[in-house]
Amino acid sequence: MIKIFQILFLLVVINSNAQEQILEKGIKWIDYSNQKAFQKNSEFGYLKSINFTNDEGSVFESETITQPKFIWNISVKVPTNDIVLKKGQTILLQFKAKTIFSNIETGEARILWIVKQSSDGNNGYKFNLEATTSISKEWQTYYIPFTTTKDVPADELSMVMQLGFPKQKFELTNLQAYVFPPNFDISLLPKTKITYSGMDADASWRKEAESRIEKNRKGDFTITFKNGNHPVANENVSIQLEKHDFSFGAALNAEEIVNEPEHLNYFSKMFNIGVFENDLKIKKWQNKKRRETVLKAIDILNNAGIKVKGHTLLWPGFRYLTDAFKENENNPEKIIELNDAFLVDVLKLTKGKISHWDVTNENYTNKELQKITGSNQIIYDAFLKTKALDPNAERFINEYGIISSGGIDKEKQDWYFNYIKELDVNTNNAVDGIGMQSHIGSDLTPITSVYSIIDRFATLNKKISISEFTMDITDTDIRYKYTNDFLTIAFSHPAVSEFLFWGYYMPNNPKGGLFTKDFKLTAMGKAFYNLVHNKWKTKLFEKTNNEGKVLGRGFYGFYSYKINFNGKQYTGVIHLSKGGKNNYEIDLQGK
Repeated sequence: MIKIFQILFLLVVINSNAQEQILEKGIKWIDYSNQKAFQKNSEFGYLKSINFTNDEGSVFESETITQPKFIWNISVKVPTNDIVLKKGQTILLQFKAKTIFSNIETGEARILWIVKQSSDGNNGYKFNLEATTSISKEWQTYYIPFTTTKDVPADELSMVMQLGFPKQKFELTNLQAYVFPPNFDISLLPKTKITYSGMDADASWRKEAESRIEKNRKGDFTITFKNGNHPVANENVSIQLEKHDFSFGAALNAEEIVNEPEHLNYFSKMFNIGVFENDLKIKKWQNKKRRETVLKAIDILNNAGIKVKGHTLLWPGFRYLTDAFKENENNPEKIIELNDAFLVDVLKLTKGKISHWDVTNENYTNKELQKITGSNQIIYDAFLKTKALDPNAERFINEYGIISSGGIDKEKQDWYFNYIKELDVNTNNAVDGIGMQSHIGSDLTPITSVYSIIDRFATLNKKISISEFTMDITDTDIRYKYTNDFLTIAFSHPAVSEFLFWGYYMPNNPKGGLFTKDFKLTAMGKAFYNLVHNKWKTKLFEKTNNEGKVLGRGFYGFYSYKINFNGKQYTGVIHLSKGGKNNYEIDLQGK
């Protein structure tokens, strides 16, 4: 064991020395001669040094206290040395950081880094080189390469940190930028290490998950083919899953479904459920012309056999509500009246067309309406009124930061668990399902932790939705692997009823995109397709026995069958359902 440790230690030292040798080939760009240059104070937040050492060892703290209207309202121009760059030169930004807290959906703080190649106040932004970094909750070193797209004189070149994100706090150290000579081989540069627990091909959770999938997601069936009173014996039959009972879907928008048939075509081939990203929210709903488009899109989706999930009836923060709510912040009765009017309007017009609703959304950080009205009663009433107005639509709550950010936010997990129990007590169990958004940042939650978090909430005896899966990481290999593993572990848990990506089209939703601009599959799309439409798609080619029977096992869902008999092909559909008898008798004479 000692020898193994010594070898590992030696490898770490060698790797560290190699990185240092590479960095020495670059010129340090950041200037640490003036401590005040690193300070920023505004009404929205700050950046300050908590240990300034006049070099990269300096430690900084940043907090966004109030999110500004524009991200650039909290900007820090990083002090740099004068340097002239040629087109194609590489700058490597290096820093070490950790998140203290964040109200961003991933649970991770963010920094937007900008290398400015022009000081033109009107059009200079067109030449900006930008990168947004999500920061882990544990100390991690980040490397961000930039390559210049033009020759840049010293007085045009600068670097800026923009920090105007939702409330967040982080610490940062080892900040330096290295400028490398022209034609430097960028493949030699150190890269941000991206791994996650459970990614190994032989990880023990894989066999356990496959066993649960076999048990929970599949069932046995028997089909007996007859021709009148006679069995159709020794005939070839093909049986294929056409549509899963499990809900696989993504966020979309009504305009694309109504006006761009290509989107509906690809969406319907990929998914069996859709959720509108914004169209059913109160701000969009108040536009009556847009409302007509939404209602038409719902009908189109339903007619195509695609379920529609509603999102969201009550998002109790002013920024997500119409101006009338803010205007009446001192009038609790009016707030309730405005909310009730929206609920009645949208639920009556969509009744019978929405399979289930995210009744409330992100209540952990959005509490304005609860504060104005004096309690959580407005939340309880949203569930009760939804149940009364559309009793066949199931009712979900939705929250971020439960699974994401490494899955270590125990405080928020405990709050969510107890909050759901509170809702049950005050609504007579009107909550049918639990939404876990799963916006995954740079801190990839271990696969076994994903399962254990789901397993804990499953004790509340409700359906669980992976409701808004996205990934901040752009590395295609990691996007493929983590999507594959996350989807597998979620599908393996019997309480999970749906898996929804927050978006499907890369130009609109790069963090959740499964299709490129020309509808080719992305890395995330390939992971999804290979599981849902290959590995988890039952295809059987059998021959009836002497009694005309075919015995099979497959994933729950709707199946098509084809059988040739007496020179004629017969086709049909059966539904293999969990808990059903799943014994089918088909008389070809009757067809």
